[in-house]
Amino acid sequence: MTSNTTTTAERGLFFRLLLGPISLMGSLSLLILKTPENFFLAPFVMVLGMGLTAFFRLKGLLSSLVLLSALVVYRMLFSDAGSLWFFGAVFTVALSYVITLLTLEDVQEKFSDVKDALFDSFKEKEEKIFEVQEALKSQEKVLELSRVELVSETSKLKSLEAQFSKLSEEKKALEKAFHDRELSLKAWQDKAERFEREKKLETSKLEELYPLIERLEREKDLFENTVSRIQAELEQVQMELEQSQTELKAEKAKPAPEFKPEPAPEEPPKSESEWRRLWGMHRQLREQFEMKSSQLDQARKDLFTYQEEAATLKIALTELESEPAPELKVLTQELESLYKKIDDQEQEIEKLEALVKMD
Repeated sequence: MTSNTTTTAERGLFFRLLLGPISLMGSLSLLILKTPENFFLAPFVMVLGMGLTAFFRLKGLLSSLVLLSALVVYRMLFSDAGSLWFFGAVFTVALSYVITLLTLEDVQEKFSDVKDALFDSFKEKEEKIFEVQEALKSQEKVLELSRVELVSETSKLKSLEAQFSKLSEEKKALEKAFHDRELSLKAWQDKAERFEREKKLETSKLEELYPLIERLEREKDLFENTVSRIQAELEQVQMELEQSQTELKAEKAKPAPEFKPEPAPEEPPKSESEWRRLWGMHRQLREQFEMKSSQLDQARKDLFTYQEEAATLKIALTELESEPAPELKVLTQELESLYKKIDDQEQEIEKLEALVKMD
């Protein structure tokens, strides 16, 4: 509705603006037709008046009216004074000057309104542009802060990624060390199991040796009794042998006596063959004694060796049962420490993964 009203007003203003020049053109045409001899003076004055009115407004209108009055006076003095059409044409031209002036005033006012409206619109647009610029500056600051924050977050993320990569490498190293320790622990466990089997085997051997030791102890006692008995018999035989040899030497040393009948001896003297037999028995007994003594010494050595081995095995078994091997204990502690480190690394990696997902 407002747009249609504005268009109608503009059309009326445009029509009034053209009305003055159209009236002037009509008057000029009439003058050209009626007074061809004065063609140059009247049209020149009328056109000059229109120019003065258009450029100088009110002052130009007054000047134009003065020129028209002078033209009328000149016409009355030097031409046909009774030409009413000439006065009508002059009046029409003067009226066209007035219409043109009024129309120009309206145009100027309209232009001023349009100018003010444009200025107000320009001011409004300028204010909006200023507001937009301020908003843009604010947005630029926000963007700059966001960019700085983004750079910081990116740097932080890269740091977290580097830390995550480092922790992953450490985790892999720990897992490898843990695997190596597990292999070492398994080797120690196998060694402990083998030692346990050897312990059981040695224990079974020791249990088998106990009856042998007891039998050797019994044989030793028997040997000692036999040796004591043989030693006593040898000493008795040796005493008898020495006595017989002494008597034999004494008999050989005596001179041959006269033949006398001798009374029957209470005990017949022992012959030399008897002594040889006794001496052979003595030597045989001595050899048996030496052999038995050698066997007894060997049995004692074996018994001492078995006792030492049994004592060593008992000490080793006691130490193994009371406390594990130091290497196995240290290895177990290292494995526990590795378990703890791996758990800590896994927790740290989980935290870093959570931070990375949040970012």
